[in-house]
Amino acid sequence: MGRLSRVCVVLVSSLWCFACADAPAHEEEPTQNDASSASVEDSGRPVVGPVTDASAARPSTDRPRGNLDPRDAATTRPETRDGQAERPLDASSGVARDGGAPTTSLDAAGAPSGQLWKPKPGTRWQWDLSGSVSKLDLAVDVYDIDGFETEASQVAVLHAMGKKVICYLSVGTYEPARADAQDFPKETLGKYWPEWDETYLDIRSEGVRAVMKKRLDMCQTKGFDAVEPDNMDMFEGGMSDTGFPLTEADGIAYAKWLANETHARGMSIGQKNASSIASAIAAVYDWALTEDCFADGWCDEMKAYPDDGKALFMCEYTDTKIDFKAACAAAKSGNFSAILKKRELDAWVEFCN
Repeated sequence: MGRLSRVCVVLVSSLWCFACADAPAHEEEPTQNDASSASVEDSGRPVVGPVTDASAARPSTDRPRGNLDPRDAATTRPETRDGQAERPLDASSGVARDGGAPTTSLDAAGAPSGQLWKPKPGTRWQWDLSGSVSKLDLAVDVYDIDGFETEASQVAVLHAMGKKVICYLSVGTYEPARADAQDFPKETLGKYWPEWDETYLDIRSEGVRAVMKKRLDMCQTKGFDAVEPDNMDMFEGGMSDTGFPLTEADGIAYAKWLANETHARGMSIGQKNASSIASAIAAVYDWALTEDCFADGWCDEMKAYPDDGKALFMCEYTDTKIDFKAACAAAKSGNFSAILKKRELDAWVEFCN
């Protein structure tokens, strides 16, 4: 199943600014004091701009749990956000389970030739899903941040600093606080996942894919370079966990469909976890992102990416108490881009030297 990396979002409007007061410091996380890693704390550097939900934190305990049936919230459609008008669904909204055909002319890899950003092994990155993107002065090439809670102006600031920007989306779960939550047809919502207050989606559904197309449109409109499709491994739970008889074939078909749709919009896409289908989809994905692969012993299952000249963004978490020096050594051997993060994925990060 998906390794823990969801963003719990409470939608609160906030203003974007280019010069804000110093942000409060994060609580310092104990780090390794050796030459293999270098930590970065949120030391109150200027915040270039808050995102829509400046108070977001992961995980949250404020959401209703247990008694909430999210299917009851999926019967009406909300107003749109980000200045985008509601789009009518066209005939291509529901694509067959084999992935169908993309709407643009693609090359053999399913991408507009020469238009995609494809990071190379060793690319340095930061992952911040806290709802507030701070510390933009980090010496990294890439920021992976929340697609909904990031405005186009923030993406433009990062681009002006010479950085690429990845759009985080959940593609396998229903998140009740997202702006488009009510767009999901009621019948596409499966079993409740109380750990993250999310609900599993029927990834075979044309209705789910119609919503995902609009999410990809959002990422494209905001100027993102790539998409991180979280929870693309939900199929591994099958009927018992998700409430749908999902199979590996369903997971592969959905993954290929996502790649085609993302490429058609001029963005690259990374495989997020889902190591069980890596051999089936690595050829059409542009990079990969793992969580706890060192702690859980499955990093080698993703070696097809660096072996093919594609970046593998490797995240390990402080709560596993791993030896990060050893993780860095393994990352160097495998040509992975390793970082250490708190599970809530805020601004705090530790890099390998």
